[in-house]
Amino acid sequence: MKPVQFVFAALIVICLMTSGCATTNRTADVSGEWRWVCCSGKYWGEMKLSQHGDNRVVGNLHDTSDSRGGTLEGTVTGNYVQLTRSFYGVQQQMKMALSSNGRTLNGTVTGTVDGTDWAAAFEAHRK
Repeated sequence: MKPVQFVFAALIVICLMTSGCATTNRTADVSGEWRWVCCSGKYWGEMKLSQHGDNRVVGNLHDTSDSRGGTLEGTVTGNYVQLTRSFYGVQQQMKMALSSNGRTLNGTVTGTVDGTDWAAAFEAHRK
């Protein structure tokens, strides 16, 4: 092995062993209270999320526009959040990305109403 190759290989090993690489994937922390709006402003409210372990998320959603609320359960992978909202026997899927400053979640919520699939924009801001 040439000296340059040896040095390069040694740097890679050190980087991997010490977590000193710039490419580490850390799971975002989405715990806390959020204000949200959906469906072009038709629905809005608050949600509270608790993160357990590295990526499990549970919480509650309160819909102040029509008081349906619901429970939330899902995961965080990197800066991406996937939640399932359950209320009155209905389930909706929420897929969001956390902003780089950790203050905003943006994404979509999808579901089925009377056999018709729908999707809408969803945005939440930390309180």
